[in-house]
Amino acid sequence: MNLKNNRGQLVRWLKGYGFIEYEGRHVFVHRDSYLRGFAPEIGQIVAFDFGLAPDKSKAPMAVNVRVVKTAKSVADEIEIKHGLEALAAKSQGGA
Repeated sequence: MNLKNNRGQLVRWLKGYGFIEYEGRHVFVHRDSYLRGFAPEIGQIVAFDFGLAPDKSKAPMAVNVRVVKTAKSVADEIEIKHGLEALAAKSQGGA
């Protein structure tokens, strides 16, 4: 695990905070951890650094969060992948 420039997916967002899925774990993120110009949206891929939580007894949290890929782009890529898989399966069945 690196302290800087990690990537994960925002999987849950509540009122002002949420969780990024990273290496099978959920990392806490606060809305103030997003850099200026970026906003949380479930499904987006984000880059982030690890930082200390205000309560030192808690696990490290995501800081300096920036959006790498929008939720729409992620959804579009999944749809394209499924379409390509269906096309491949169809061509294998017809060959």
